[in-house]
Amino acid sequence: MNSKRIDKFVTKHYETTPPPKKVKPVENIIISSPLSIAGPQSVTTGKTYNWLPLIVYIEFHYAMTCTLNPEHAITVYSNSIHKYAAKKLSKNLGNKQLKLSIEKIPQQFQVLDEGHMIFIGLAVAWDKITIGSIDKTLEVRYQLLENGVEISSGTLSESMPDYMVRVKPTVKQQDIAEYFSNYEKNITILSQRMADQLERELQLVNQ
Repeated sequence: MNSKRIDKFVTKHYETTPPPKKVKPVENIIISSPLSIAGPQSVTTGKTYNWLPLIVYIEFHYAMTCTLNPEHAITVYSNSIHKYAAKKLSKNLGNKQLKLSIEKIPQQFQVLDEGHMIFIGLAVAWDKITIGSIDKTLEVRYQLLENGVEISSGTLSESMPDYMVRVKPTVKQQDIAEYFSNYEKNITILSQRMADQLERELQLVNQ
């Protein structure tokens, strides 16, 4: 298990499961992000820590941190907002314009290998390997404009729930696919929560 292999799995996942096509945007809702970059699908780095070398027992934790290109998650978020907007937000927006800037989005996960080895004549070894998100915050700054003048603004923040994929005996392509399936569902859920908050804000402004 190494960083190049994880990046290869991520790239293959996106090649075989392409990001959703962008839905038709709602005209008066503009979504942007300073996080948008051109580059590889992911960059993974590895680090060994908690190294405990005793006479008859060795323990170590080897963590690989994978930083994803945020474009895919931004598309998932934007699609969810625009779908929701077509149903609910538009009626409260009227002629106003809503600008959303994605300042933070979960884009890192960690593959953690907790290894153990005991020497009792023969060496007995076992590992616990998991995949889970390590940054979980989705933060979006919004501006509500009327005739080009800001009438309301603020920052919305949501956090992804804890979720881990248990891996046996080593990381496989299907483990990465399982993680991404949950990851994308959570981005959608968080975007819907934010849309609910925006709807309440619009209702207050319209009172």
